[in-house]
Amino acid sequence: MCGIFAIINDKTQKAAQTVLEGLKKLEYRGYDSWGIAAFLSSSAKKISLEKHIGKIGEAKTTLGRADIAIGHTRWATHGGVTDFNAHPHLDCQEKIAVIHNGIVENYQEIKETLIKNNHQFRSQTDTEVIAHLIEEKLKTQSIKDAVFDSFNSIIGSNAIGVMDIESQTIIACRNGSPLVVGIDEKNQQHFLGSDVPAFLKYTNKVYFLNDGEGVIIDKNGIKLYDLKTKKQKIIKYQILDWKLEDAEKSGYPHFLIKEINEQKNTIAKTASINENEIKKIVDLYKKGYQIKIIGCGSAFYCGLTGKYFFANNNIDVDVYGAYEYLPFEKFVNKKTLIFAISQSGETADTLIAAKSAKKLGAKIVAIVNARGSTLERMADIVIPVGAGPEIAVVSTKAFTAQLATLYLIANALNKNYSQAQQKIKKYEKNII
Repeated sequence: MCGIFAIINDKTQKAAQTVLEGLKKLEYRGYDSWGIAAFLSSSAKKISLEKHIGKIGEAKTTLGRADIAIGHTRWATHGGVTDFNAHPHLDCQEKIAVIHNGIVENYQEIKETLIKNNHQFRSQTDTEVIAHLIEEKLKTQSIKDAVFDSFNSIIGSNAIGVMDIESQTIIACRNGSPLVVGIDEKNQQHFLGSDVPAFLKYTNKVYFLNDGEGVIIDKNGIKLYDLKTKKQKIIKYQILDWKLEDAEKSGYPHFLIKEINEQKNTIAKTASINENEIKKIVDLYKKGYQIKIIGCGSAFYCGLTGKYFFANNNIDVDVYGAYEYLPFEKFVNKKTLIFAISQSGETADTLIAAKSAKKLGAKIVAIVNARGSTLERMADIVIPVGAGPEIAVVSTKAFTAQLATLYLIANALNKNYSQAQQKIKKYEKNII
């Protein structure tokens, strides 16, 4: 897991600094190293590049004036933790910079072909092959076709951001790894990120890319494309109800302490929302649907606790770690309700299990915190727990909000919904 952030048309002409501050909001996505590539569109002579190993929390950038920049915070996969292996990666002519989240499973065969075509590699990463592959295709194709065709040829779960100095664009593609774009209409600034908190300071008007979609971002706006057909699509933005303070430390020394303290509000909030969605679950349960819960990590432990909530209401449910679900899918059918729990809604194993269950006819209930996720879009019923952005790695407020949600559902199935609401709100008054 890595963090991606980019801006076009930075009105302050401090795009590198803007990206650095955005990357600090994504530090939970990677700790090993970070890097920024930037250039000033009025001159567009060359890409300025800065890369460092180590945590980004107190980092500063030496890059100068720029209105276009991309950046990355890395969790190393291919290649060790070195400055050379940090993103962004450049092509031979240093006119293209690439940032990447995921793993290119067929990078070795692509690299061997590129080396035969005299491409010079500077790192040990799978990511660098993308930059050189685009460079190779640019010999006969437009930048749009070169990026889209390159992305379509790589195997694995990936998201990329490509900055091109010639067209003065940023092009991004998604297949399996999250990407979101944001538009600041007042200042005509455009953003790309792995998560919304990176640019929430500037806008909450966003579009979450689906798998198989790409965007081309320039000073005039953002265009959405189908990666296979390369045809433009209509982009439908949504306005998130997140506030700037949700992604700021607000005087706390770090996000973990802030988010622990926010639970005195988020637990009660959870008890006040989603009543209509919970009623839908009750109706399906009355029709004979059997409940199974899946999740990974903290979400799995949340599900295990939920099993006790259901048992206390005389309801038997099965709980699986999503990474161990497939052997048990034989017990899933058209009368199954799969509760898929995920703070981000992008947990890979949970998505695989949920997709498999959906193919067998099960209905998917997404219990999520982050909005606009893949899990949310594929679900039949969405239960957003409403805890707001959770930036600390350790799950706190999202975990307790998910617990509260399972408690409410379990009691609703036993006709005790109102009592459960009151108990949660009464308990919340005694927190912290």
